[in-house]
Amino acid sequence: MAKKHSYIICTVIILTGLLFLPVHAEETPSPVIVSESPDVPDVPDTDDAVSSPESVSSDPIVFKLEAQTQEMVVPAVFIPEPVFEFEPVVDGAEIVHDFIIQNQGNGLLLITDIRTGCACAVAEYPRYILPQQEDKITITIDTTGYGGRDDFSRTIMIATNDPMQSMQKAMISGRIDDFAKFDPKKVIIMRGPANEKLTFSVTITPSEQHPFTILDYELDDVLKDLVTIHLEKKDKKYILTTENNMKKAGRYMGKIHLHTDSSFKPQINMIIRGIIE
Repeated sequence: MAKKHSYIICTVIILTGLLFLPVHAEETPSPVIVSESPDVPDVPDTDDAVSSPESVSSDPIVFKLEAQTQEMVVPAVFIPEPVFEFEPVVDGAEIVHDFIIQNQGNGLLLITDIRTGCACAVAEYPRYILPQQEDKITITIDTTGYGGRDDFSRTIMIATNDPMQSMQKAMISGRIDDFAKFDPKKVIIMRGPANEKLTFSVTITPSEQHPFTILDYELDDVLKDLVTIHLEKKDKKYILTTENNMKKAGRYMGKIHLHTDSSFKPQINMIIRGIIE
C-alpha cells in the first residue's frame, strides 16, 4: 500500500513539471558556434579600404610627383640684352628699339604692365608668351626737347607673373645732339606789367653737323594779335625777338613755327607764354 502511494506522488510531480515547461522551448534553436579558420584573412571594412586624399598626398612619391607637376606650370622671364645704347641722334629724332623677352619656363608668361617713366617713351608689347617661346617689346622715344643731353636715359620697368622675379628692368641710353642752340632758352616767356614794353630775344644757332636756313615763320591763331615777331639773320645765327601787345593783365600761350630748308627737321616749334600783370 505504501509503495502504491509513493508511485502516485512521483507521477503527480512529473506531470506538474511538464505543465510549467515554456511553450516555445522547442522552437528556439540551440546556438551554433563556428570556429574561425586560421587560413581566412580579415576583410577590411569598405570605408577603411578607400584612401583619403590626405593619405594619398602624404605618400612621398605622390608628393614628389605633385611638386614636379607644379614646377612644370611656372613661367620664367628672361631678357637676353636688357641694356641698349643708341648712336648719337639729333634733337627731334625718333628712337625705336626692340627688347627680346623670353619665357624659359613651362607656364604661360603674362606681361601685366610696362612703365617707361616718361610720356616721350611709348611701349608696345604682347600680353602673353607661350612656354619656351619669345617675343619683343618695342620702345619708341621722341627726343624732341632733349637736345644737348649727353647722358639721356630711360628705365623700362616690365611687370610679369613670374613668381621668382615679377619685375624686370631694361634701359635705353645715349647722346642727343642739338639741332640748334637756343640762347638763353627755347621757351619764350613774356612776364611783366601791362603798362610796360615787354620784349624777349632768343639767338638761334644751327649746329655744324646739321646746318639749315630759316625760311619763314607762322604763329598760332591765339598769338596773332597778342605778340609781334621780328626775325633777323646775323652771319650764321638768327635773332628772334618777341614783343608783347597785350595791354591788360592776363595770360596767354601758344607756339611759333619756324620753317627751315632742312629735310631732317623742316619745322622748329618754340613756345611763347605771356604772364601780364
